[in-house]
Amino acid sequence: LSKPIGRQQFVLGKFLGIIWPIAVMFVFLGVIFFVTVSYKVVYDARESAKTPPEWQQCYEEMILIVPGLALALMEAVVLAAISVAISTRVSMIPNLTICAAVYVIGHLAPMIVESSLADKFEIVGFVGLLIAVVFPVLDHFNIYAAVAGGAEVPVDYLGWAFVYCAIYCTIMMLLALLLFEDRDLA
Repeated sequence: LSKPIGRQQFVLGKFLGIIWPIAVMFVFLGVIFFVTVSYKVVYDARESAKTPPEWQQCYEEMILIVPGLALALMEAVVLAAISVAISTRVSMIPNLTICAAVYVIGHLAPMIVESSLADKFEIVGFVGLLIAVVFPVLDHFNIYAAVAGGAEVPVDYLGWAFVYCAIYCTIMMLLALLLFEDRDLA
């Protein structure tokens, strides 16, 4: 027997139904990534005719990629929340197009704001700040420079990125509930 569910449960279930396969994919591909990164240490040692590395060296290299995986998962969760909010009003193709645009603008948002503040026209500065407020700043989840430079990502940074992810997802879920509230399901 099926029981009727509320609109809030439907939207939250849709969001969690998207997040679950994303998390499973990240775990599965993350394990494969860990194996390849740990093997890279052994391969590099063989190629440069060094002594075989200890397991601690492989472990240290694997630990360095955990923040990148965590931030990539947070970015995927934010985009999933946006997609759920958009899907309450539009079909799949416009949803994909809008999410792709949000992805591009979200990564370009810091540069847009920086260039708009340097402009002398007030309207350009306003539009730049509006973009920074409305669109997620996905560049917060980007640590390519730190990974390429071999720098460690501080735990505080991961914590603040998680807070940003949680707040943005909460806002998107509230927006999804607001948009879905007056939707006719017949």
